[in-house]
Amino acid sequence: MSKADRLAVLRLFALCYSLLAVVGCSNDIAPTPLRQPAEPNRSNVAVEPQSTPVTKTSSVEKTELVGTTACIGCHPKQYVSYLSTSHSRSLARVANGQPDLLGTLSHTKSNSTFDVLLSQEQQVHRQWKHFPMFADARLKVTELPVSYVMGSGSFAKGYLLSDPPYLLQSPVTWYRTTAAFGMAPGYDHKVHSGMTRVITDDCLFCHAGSISFQSNNDEQYEIQEVAIGCERCHGSGQRHVAKFSDPVASTESAQNSLQDTSIIHPGKLSRELAEDLCAQCHLQGDIVVQAKDKSIWDFNPGQRLSDTRVTYKIDSPKGEVKIFVDHFDQLWQSKCYSHSDSLTCITCHDPHHVSSPASDAAYQQSKCLSCHDHDSCGVDENERLRQNNNQCVSCHMPKAASEVPHAATTNHQIGVHLRTTRSPQRPLEVSLRQLHSPLAEESDSISKRIELLATAYWILDNVKQDEIPNSAVENSIQELLQFVKTNPNDARVLSTLARLARRQAESSIASGESQQVIADHWQIAANYAEQTLRIELHPTSLRKAALEVLAAKQFNDGEFYSATKSFLELTTIRRSAVDWYNLGLCYGRLKQFSHAEAAFYEAIRLDGTYAAPYRSLAILYASVNPPLAEQMRRTHELLIH
Repeated sequence: MSKADRLAVLRLFALCYSLLAVVGCSNDIAPTPLRQPAEPNRSNVAVEPQSTPVTKTSSVEKTELVGTTACIGCHPKQYVSYLSTSHSRSLARVANGQPDLLGTLSHTKSNSTFDVLLSQEQQVHRQWKHFPMFADARLKVTELPVSYVMGSGSFAKGYLLSDPPYLLQSPVTWYRTTAAFGMAPGYDHKVHSGMTRVITDDCLFCHAGSISFQSNNDEQYEIQEVAIGCERCHGSGQRHVAKFSDPVASTESAQNSLQDTSIIHPGKLSRELAEDLCAQCHLQGDIVVQAKDKSIWDFNPGQRLSDTRVTYKIDSPKGEVKIFVDHFDQLWQSKCYSHSDSLTCITCHDPHHVSSPASDAAYQQSKCLSCHDHDSCGVDENERLRQNNNQCVSCHMPKAASEVPHAATTNHQIGVHLRTTRSPQRPLEVSLRQLHSPLAEESDSISKRIELLATAYWILDNVKQDEIPNSAVENSIQELLQFVKTNPNDARVLSTLARLARRQAESSIASGESQQVIADHWQIAANYAEQTLRIELHPTSLRKAALEVLAAKQFNDGEFYSATKSFLELTTIRRSAVDWYNLGLCYGRLKQFSHAEAAFYEAIRLDGTYAAPYRSLAILYASVNPPLAEQMRRTHELLIH
């Protein structure tokens, strides 16, 4: 590039970047680059040193997990019955040349088409973006291979796509009731995340048996045992296998199996602890707060789930009423549950066997009649026989459509349900409620830290709903500040404070407050982000959140060299088109145009419908490659209209 060309590009960059915001819109997807740019410059900008990568462990070391196959030799009947359960099919690898299902899904709302096809003996999902104003115009957004099928197929099958070292959720799901492809839950909208939603370890917990980590990065892991296995409910099998591998100990243990302490026997646990085995996956809410230095993978059978994580639900007059994942909350509100000494999940659900519909109905009916008799029902027996073959659950636990497409589910709030088309009753005002069994005390076991974080997450998650007043944000910050005074090294609290202060800064901009007020909020955000980074050296979600806050502050302040360092680190530890785009803006400000070009192309690869990088490339190419600049400009125009 000649000196004159470089000066022209520099002037155009200056004009462009004076108009561009540091944080772009995080639409999500990815196409093939039109040309191969230079790699981003990672050598001229130093990244803060991180600690040596380590394997993430829990109170039970991951090496103690032996896997379900270790159980087969001694428990063949249980293993065969296990294979008939949904848990054994919670996740499955897709082998080359053995496609699960093939076809095409058209989604009119988002003007997208998804092809599920074989390409070089590998199953892939391919996304196209269509532009109705131009009948023949379409953009190949991305094409990624399918690595795993997620779900047993009882309701649906989802798909996990591979872009190493990341797994991503496909928008394409196969539904059993329609025997056809449809959009995945949460994707049937005009704007959705496409093929960019990264599956974190937390997402995978309820589908994979075990995984291993490097450097505690929740987005980068290796799946060790694919499906949910024996140890998820029975705990680590290492001691048990070792014990029964010894002939002498094995004989003695077999004779006194009820006293065996080398493995967890769920039937010998208390009602609450046995229930937690199911709740670790099936208790779903809106907000989850982890205990200090814990993740969901640290839960071990026989422990209280609340020692690892606490779940909250947002009750809102405006929010969506969830049914499909609300079974625990429904059951806990049932008189049958609170008035019983033993009613819990396994009263009706046998985790080891799958029965036929007929035997299942008879089994469930017998459970109802163990406490109630026929005469206690207010409906005549002949009428019951006519309406529902005299099945209690048909009236007292009716099935209803859920928020999951094409999936009806059972209402687990046992009671008298009037036949009506009305929606479930909504609360009069928004509130945050801890989900817990009525058998457990709410306040005694929940720390002040968890309560403060739950409120803060509620605020952060409701930024766009206008349900949380600014005064609540200020109160939350003040309470967390008081907590930090006596707990100065709690990285999760510090990271949360940084995010809350950033929210205040952005709210202040929107409400037209003074530049000084805005600057003060940003400075508070940066201070807590920096404290988080000093404590959290591994690329956890806390470090990522702190880096994002700090990078935004640095860019806004014109500290482009520092911002480049922050964005560079972010691009190595998470998959985000916005990070790469902002990195490109930083390189442009530093006049490293070839590296800016490479960063913009990587943003497009990760999210082909993200319009901003096309516009920046159009400006970059304006004087050096006008045809390519025009192509980029037209793509940008198509995407924003």
